[in-house]
Amino acid sequence: MSRNYEPSKWVVLQITQGRAGLFYKILAGWPSGFDTDWRLNSGITKCEETEEGDFLFHGESNSVYLCKQEDYGFTNASLSVFEKLRKIASTELQESDNLCTTLTLMPEHTNWKNLTNEKQIHRSGKEMDSR
Repeated sequence: MSRNYEPSKWVVLQITQGRAGLFYKILAGWPSGFDTDWRLNSGITKCEETEEGDFLFHGESNSVYLCKQEDYGFTNASLSVFEKLRKIASTELQESDNLCTTLTLMPEHTNWKNLTNEKQIHRSGKEMDSR
C-alpha cells in the first residue's frame, strides 16, 4: 500500500554510508501543528516530473512525495532535523576510519530525474518521522 505526502517544504539529502553505498532521501517538512512536523523518506527510487513542473518522488516503502518546485527548502522542524543528522554524520566520520558517513544537501536546481538515473539508488532503512 502506498502513502502519499505533500510537504510544505522539502530538500533532497545525498547520503554515503561506508560500504552500503550512495543513496538519496527526501527530508520533508510541514508547519507545526500537523500530525507530523517532518519526515525522512526511506530512499528515492524514482522521480517523475508533473505537467506543472513539480516532482513525484517514489520511495523504497512505496511512498510518493509530491514536491512543488518552489517549495524547496526547510521548515524550522526539518532544519533542526538536518542539523542533527549532519552532526551525527560528522561524528561518525571522525570516530571511524572504516564506516564513513557523509550527508550532503543537494542544490535546489538539481535535475532530479537524472539524479536517480545516473546513480544506483540504494536502500537504507525505514521511513522516519517526528512521532
